[in-house]
Amino acid sequence: MRVRPALLPRRRAASAALVALLASIAVGLGPVAPAVGASGPLELHCTSNGSPSSVTLTVDADTEAPLGTGPMRIGQSVPATLSSALPGPVAADAVARGADRFSGVVHLGISEGGTVRTLDLAVPVTDLGDQGTPADVPFLATGSYTALHAGDWWVAIRDATIDLDLLHPDGSATHLSLTCPSDGSGYLDYIQVLSTSTTTLTLSASPVASYGQPIVATARVDVDDLTTFGRVSFRVDQVEHLIDIHDSPLASMTLPPLAIGVHQVAATYQTFLYRNQTGSESAPQTLTVVGALTRTIVNVTGRAPQRRTRAVVRVRAAYDTIPTGRVRLTLRELGTTHHSVVRARLDAGSAVVRLGRLGPGRYRLVTTYRGDGNHARSRATRVFEVRATR
Repeated sequence: MRVRPALLPRRRAASAALVALLASIAVGLGPVAPAVGASGPLELHCTSNGSPSSVTLTVDADTEAPLGTGPMRIGQSVPATLSSALPGPVAADAVARGADRFSGVVHLGISEGGTVRTLDLAVPVTDLGDQGTPADVPFLATGSYTALHAGDWWVAIRDATIDLDLLHPDGSATHLSLTCPSDGSGYLDYIQVLSTSTTTLTLSASPVASYGQPIVATARVDVDDLTTFGRVSFRVDQVEHLIDIHDSPLASMTLPPLAIGVHQVAATYQTFLYRNQTGSESAPQTLTVVGALTRTIVNVTGRAPQRRTRAVVRVRAAYDTIPTGRVRLTLRELGTTHHSVVRARLDAGSAVVRLGRLGPGRYRLVTTYRGDGNHARSRATRVFEVRATR
């Protein structure tokens, strides 16, 4: 299906209205299929370095950009064609000068948004015919259109320069150049181009972390055009945490406290520019949380006969977490087989344990913290002496 040049203003207004309508009712439904293609045949008034010096060409340019099957991606190329005919008087003059064929290149100037560029379309070797009666000689120039920028583009035809080699039977050639400006009313195609995003997830501690350790998850969103505008969804064991992102490639959050075990963390970029940018998802990362390391500290008080001896036990853990559970104290008088065992429960990571009245001698006190669901075991050994009073 083609749209005639006279219908283009209405088509552009209709397209804008359609975009607004879809934006209001179809958020989250994904990209909308692009509109149909070129503006149809276009008359170009050209100057020539041959005879006659002024000619009119009718050209019909188009691309094979996908219609209804989804937009193009940046860097994607599709075939582009331009069909026209060498006017009969020009063809007859070329034959009169001894040429029997021609080939060359059409330099088609286009603009999309603020970008101006040229498509080079090759004209294959084409027979001129006998031109006993001057007749137009159709030709087809072919090349490719490559999407460079994300957006919804009416690709306008700015001008065309047609460089032809008039080929002679003896192998020689003469050059014919046609310079053809355009009034801007012709369009190569209406093309929707998507910017592609890629999301990469990094964790400040990976693949192993301790219980209570602060872990920062950072998602980096790289886009090949446009900018980021959306949100990043961090998923920790399928629980979602949303961070808005705009004009920055990075989004970060500190993960909530994680229990000991294996956890899955992933990040997904959800774009708000759904017509012209893709979302993306990172590869999931496996994070293993192990028990926090602990340190048991023991101080002994009351080291004199007839006084009650006490052990003050403090269990400290990494990252300021608070150990719970029990400690076991084994007291042995050195040089004897006598020993005693006392157990106590930690309160806010500490316990005061009565060891009783001890006689003179040297003692070894072994204090063992047995750990809990989130903290590792630890042990402390303390040797002390109870001195006889004089």
